[in-house]
Amino acid sequence: MKDNSVLGNISLRENVFLTRVYSWMVVGLGLTGLMAWLFAQSEYLMRFVVSNPITIIGIVVAEFAVVIILGVRIKKLSTGGAIACFLAYSCLTGITFSSLIVVYAGTDIISKAFFSACGVFVGASLYGTFTKRNLRKWTQMLFAGMVGILVALLINLFLRSSALDLAISIFGVLMFTLITAWDTKKIVSINRAYGDSMTEEELTKISIVGALDLYLDFINIFLYLVKLFAKSRDN
Repeated sequence: MKDNSVLGNISLRENVFLTRVYSWMVVGLGLTGLMAWLFAQSEYLMRFVVSNPITIIGIVVAEFAVVIILGVRIKKLSTGGAIACFLAYSCLTGITFSSLIVVYAGTDIISKAFFSACGVFVGASLYGTFTKRNLRKWTQMLFAGMVGILVALLINLFLRSSALDLAISIFGVLMFTLITAWDTKKIVSINRAYGDSMTEEELTKISIVGALDLYLDFINIFLYLVKLFAKSRDN
């Protein structure tokens, strides 16, 4: 339990809040990496995941369900329920990522993409934490950018253009770098919106939601960097 003097003080609580957000995010990433490695070590499990469309569809549906539950039902969830949802999402993502380990085994692509993503993420998140600028002005631009990426991905399903794929990957890294800064600023604003009234349960649950937002940003930066490093190797 946090002292009421901390929960009632916006500045003091912000440090605790951000520490929890990043701690849960690191736990999620660690669990994702562990699950990916464990599944990649088993030929049976890999066949079960890769060769079974129903499994893939089930995982994707479950991931969407968890995101929706945490985003829409967070106030009604118990603290344990919120934590369980986040950890479940991290495990499911790890299962889907196991194929990356298999595909790029024997190369340094995964490690290069991971450490590069760490650098990009940390820089963007620090900017979002300390900037005095109102990043809400970016909302429409970021939404338009995400729509642009989705449209380009759909078009490239038919064109199969390596040049367009490269452009999408570069733009994806840029977009999710900006989204990381935007999300971090949003997380800080959420804490301040509570004013001097926040319970321990509320602190934990919004920490989980903030961790999921930043976790998703990191994952997307990482995936686009994997594609970029893979293309660099092929060329």
